[in-house]
Amino acid sequence: MKQRILAKGVSKEQHVPAFATLAGHAANVADAGDKLARWLGGGALRHFGLADRESDLRMVLRWFGWTHDWGKAGNQFQQMLQGGNPLQLMRHEVVSALLLRHHPVLSRLTEALGKELANALLCAVLGHHRKFPAPYQMADIREREDLSVDINHSDFREMLTAMYRDLGLSEPMGEIEPLKITKHSVTHGTLDYWWADDKLVRLKDDLADWWEQNKTDEPVRFIALSKAFAIAADVAGSALPDPEERTQLIRSASETGITPDDMHGLIERWAKNRGIPTPFRPRDFQRRVAESESRLTLVEAGCGSGKSVAAYMWAQRWAERFKTDGHSPPHFFFCMPTMGTATEQFRDYAMNADVDAILEHSKANLDLDSIRNFLTAEEGESDTERFIRQESTIEAFRLWSAPMIVCTADTVLGSMVNARKSLYHFPVVANGLIVFDEVHAMDNRVFRHLLIFLRHMPHLPVLLMTASLSEYRRQMLTEARQEPMAVISDRESGQAELPRYWLNRVDDKRPLTDAISRTVAAGGNVLWVCNQVERAAENYEEMQKRFGREGVRVFVYHSRFRYGDRSKLHRRAVDSFGDGQGPVILIATQVAEMSLDLSADLLVTDLAPIPSLIQRLGRLNRRALPEHRPEPKTAYILKPESSLPYKDEELEQAAKWIASLQSGERSLAQRDLAQVFEQMEGSVDRNPRLEWREAFKNAVFFSGKWETPVHVLRETGHTVSIILENDLRGFEAKQGREPGRDWIGEHEVPILLKSEVFSWKRIAGRPIAPVERIHYDYDESTGRGRGAAWVD
Repeated sequence: MKQRILAKGVSKEQHVPAFATLAGHAANVADAGDKLARWLGGGALRHFGLADRESDLRMVLRWFGWTHDWGKAGNQFQQMLQGGNPLQLMRHEVVSALLLRHHPVLSRLTEALGKELANALLCAVLGHHRKFPAPYQMADIREREDLSVDINHSDFREMLTAMYRDLGLSEPMGEIEPLKITKHSVTHGTLDYWWADDKLVRLKDDLADWWEQNKTDEPVRFIALSKAFAIAADVAGSALPDPEERTQLIRSASETGITPDDMHGLIERWAKNRGIPTPFRPRDFQRRVAESESRLTLVEAGCGSGKSVAAYMWAQRWAERFKTDGHSPPHFFFCMPTMGTATEQFRDYAMNADVDAILEHSKANLDLDSIRNFLTAEEGESDTERFIRQESTIEAFRLWSAPMIVCTADTVLGSMVNARKSLYHFPVVANGLIVFDEVHAMDNRVFRHLLIFLRHMPHLPVLLMTASLSEYRRQMLTEARQEPMAVISDRESGQAELPRYWLNRVDDKRPLTDAISRTVAAGGNVLWVCNQVERAAENYEEMQKRFGREGVRVFVYHSRFRYGDRSKLHRRAVDSFGDGQGPVILIATQVAEMSLDLSADLLVTDLAPIPSLIQRLGRLNRRALPEHRPEPKTAYILKPESSLPYKDEELEQAAKWIASLQSGERSLAQRDLAQVFEQMEGSVDRNPRLEWREAFKNAVFFSGKWETPVHVLRETGHTVSIILENDLRGFEAKQGREPGRDWIGEHEVPILLKSEVFSWKRIAGRPIAPVERIHYDYDESTGRGRGAAWVD
């Protein structure tokens, strides 16, 4: 009896279950792909502008399920599963594609698909894993012998028979000798002996020629969507081999979504908790947002204007439209710029609502262990990579089952760079409603990904919100879709015109002590925002020595705390500003720009880029309303010793902006800040065409063709998340085991990246910081401490 052809590794003692064989796995993935296309494909295609392609998507995904792992029948892959040499002449998905394109019998199977669908299938097969090394997707072939694919094996024939039956094809082929692929040039020309380099070059050239001739919106979108759904089908077919569980998951994902009643109840519950009379009566500005019929709406409104409530009203109205049109209820993604802002949004609105909302990084609600058992290692995958892949899968399934997800923008836009988790949950994103808040805070790279996301999903309902946006970015968003973008402002309310600020530019800290003393003596609160953690820590110690003995509460809040400690600091900082227990001085970094819902009586801030300064000023005199007009408050803008982490030109532009604002020698409103910013942006020479070209190139979800390369979503940072050695030792000593991902997430600490980090031991991908290299200072009882710092 021949040894079984495996699609997944099993222990030598374990009976080989059907799902672990090549035929069993192929059948599971084909079934998952078919169900995804039937139950989630229609909505996704509609939002992609491909509403008439549902039968095509279904066909490609069924074919994909049966063919994507043909290459696993290769002797080298089978040896790898059994603990042999992990280095292979070619990756299995490349072998699969070569069989589909070049095999004299198997290649004829795709003729019924037509060239476009056959090439879309090849792209899905080649791109269903993110590992795809250049230039020809081959290992160092000098180190490997010839590769043999036993096409005539009984397991391979069993799979073909099932495939023919499922796809309605003619009877399987006759007996063929095993295919051999060699690293050497072949001169004898036999059909069953291929020269690897020649076949790969021909495959690549054929696909490249076809791509150049069909590089229009529809083929690009269809290939990207097919690949994303194929990856999801492979994950679902692997993780859930039981057909009933798989059917339940996918059907549930298609039936899960928000309803109009969900959003109405959320708004009413929020109003009741805030002491606002119910039924809630929206402002005219909020009503106009809700009634926008455009599938792309931009909301421009200042801090404290009620944008979030308007967003939920918008979601309520779109849920009504979905219901009226006979569509499945939409998944609702409320995307914030940071984890801190996502947590605040969830806490303020979703946590106590009747809708089954989840915070993207909260606990999973599936049977995690049972899923992990079926997610065995991929070829060449390290333990760390396997851990990350398993957790990504679990997170994806959790999102499939949630009607409302409060998350970071990375959760949705990560698909543009083929981020693992984002790819896994893309089928529900593509069937959703999306809100992106704080659009102005996106760095240039993320904003470009947003542009491509909008352009190639032209019918997906999206709401964008911002306090202020440059005219250039507004114009780029206008060009993202053929349908006009609705722009709604709260200017009519008069809130953006309220005088809120006095600006003072200072070159050193000498004038600040008196200003802070006067503010706290009057019972007011002070927010001091620094550009660097080290600068914040120094100012914290200085303020603690100066005012702490007078009974003034002094806190520091920045990113270099354990995530769990940072969450507590966040809550303490927000609550202390309104608890009536005396004045507070909060020293913070950029984390205060968006994530702190507080109103200061005095703002001190380092000079920063204009959008950052507008956000920081939004924490000053925040509760001003047309019916409640407090006196303008003072902001001191301090020249930093270094421009880092920003660019010199950014701070130079900000200095000019402040000078223009101060030239009137009057108190300022939010509208003043935005108008001068828009005027300055309008004078900058830009090349939109070049920007669109770069945006498409970097959005590898669409531009990747048959590859699924991984790029970075955000502009490169200078920090890395680590685990403190003392924390890890304490857990292992107490529990007698390694910690799980929840403990790791709670205890990870961002620190400034240095080269030595790459040599540290790791746990779950996080470097373990030696005790002698990182000092950590935090007192949980008082909420005081400087956080993590390198030991010089």
